[in-house]
Amino acid sequence: MHFRFAIAVAALCLSYLALEWHNGRAQMADFRVYYDAANALVNGDVLYGKAFGVSSGFYKYSPFACLPFIPLALLPYEVASVVYYILVTTAIIFFSLRVSNDIVGNSKELNHTNYLPILVGIFLIDHLERELHLGNINLFLLMMLYQVYKKLIDGKEIQGGILYGLILLFKPHFLLLLPYFVWKKHLKTVLFSGATILVGLAVPAAISGWHANTDLVAQWFKAISDHNVALQ
Repeated sequence: MHFRFAIAVAALCLSYLALEWHNGRAQMADFRVYYDAANALVNGDVLYGKAFGVSSGFYKYSPFACLPFIPLALLPYEVASVVYYILVTTAIIFFSLRVSNDIVGNSKELNHTNYLPILVGIFLIDHLERELHLGNINLFLLMMLYQVYKKLIDGKEIQGGILYGLILLFKPHFLLLLPYFVWKKHLKTVLFSGATILVGLAVPAAISGWHANTDLVAQWFKAISDHNVALQ
């Protein structure tokens, strides 16, 4: 069942990509932002306050969040976008199966249910379609957040904290979970997430230099502030 599910999802996603290309909609606007931002970081160009790809394509994430996209930025954009699309497709398959297996493993009544991956996929289909169309990172962050949950359930607060810190380096919106961790007394999680953020903010200095990286971090905080003001 799982093999057939993986093949079916892969076929659907690749068909959707072909349809996007045929209709001239395979722009992956969000991925374009990450791709161009990674190039800007490597080349020492402007990272914040500049639109990448489309008029609204401003990079609003930490300098650290560029790092995973640097290998893709070495490729021509058309090739990199297809590679990233395949990565998102693989993540959809993996995450659907992982959640389904966990549900079955925690329920004696569902041990013989083979259709959970399909149900999980249907439940998430609207969000997954946007991930494929825009090329965003929300699915990968959701997978990491699910791992945080699993780590905390297993009592591995340090590992959970490191993962949570990495998530915040991409999207600080997940600070909404911080009061919950404090309430549940996951103090190690909070401590190590903070330490991970500090390390993550320093790592890009290996590429841009310490002073330039300090400026980038300051620009990131300003970008976050400007974005929040725009939403008010």
